[in-house]
Amino acid sequence: QADRRFDEAREMARFMLLDLHDQLRRIPGTSATRLQLAERSEHYLQQLAATPGAPMDVTREVAVAYRKLGAVLGVPGEGTVGRTAEALAALRNSERLLEGLLRTAPQDDGVVLELARTRLIAARVHYVADSAMDECARLTASGLALLDGVLRRQPDNAIARLWQWSARVYQAEGAVQERRFAEAQAQLAQLAAAAPAMRDDPQFPDYRLRVEADVQRIMGDAYYYADRPADSLAAYQRA
Repeated sequence: QADRRFDEAREMARFMLLDLHDQLRRIPGTSATRLQLAERSEHYLQQLAATPGAPMDVTREVAVAYRKLGAVLGVPGEGTVGRTAEALAALRNSERLLEGLLRTAPQDDGVVLELARTRLIAARVHYVADSAMDECARLTASGLALLDGVLRRQPDNAIARLWQWSARVYQAEGAVQERRFAEAQAQLAQLAAAAPAMRDDPQFPDYRLRVEADVQRIMGDAYYYADRPADSLAAYQRA
């Protein structure tokens, strides 16, 4: 009976965190509700993870819950409620739990991929919220290194490929900020050409499409600052 209650509570928390959360994400004006779901799911999963004999997978689900919480608190494009400090704290908790799992199972590419996603999301929060460019660059480089390792071992891992692609998009945005316009334009053209081959991430619905729009937006910035207004306008309209 205890095992059954554990499994039922875990399934309910996962439904709230993944299925229901992501269905609501497609509906405008649901950020506050999704925040409540993420907070409640995280609470339930934390209790389950503390249960003696709980499987390691539950700790991984807690880490995912923290990442979802961090996303709805402060990630651009996620219907953010703009609570940046709390978003970064949730993402640090996610990172800490995943690092612990990785020490236990260093060959688990599923955990490596989750950690890469958490670090890349934290990089975006830093970039948009506080312009902490050094920390953004560190987290992006670390996330890319993790993804490179996954793709060496699993070349066909579509989710790792998607996040590697998106990280390079936002690296190109950094090149624009540093006024390396020609380099950014060349990199963005390659990334735009690669976009149709990307598959979406079930944990972040429409992620590929949002990043593809960002490719065009960043390209528009690169053309604008390079004094090419007509090309800039065309890119913004595509975005």
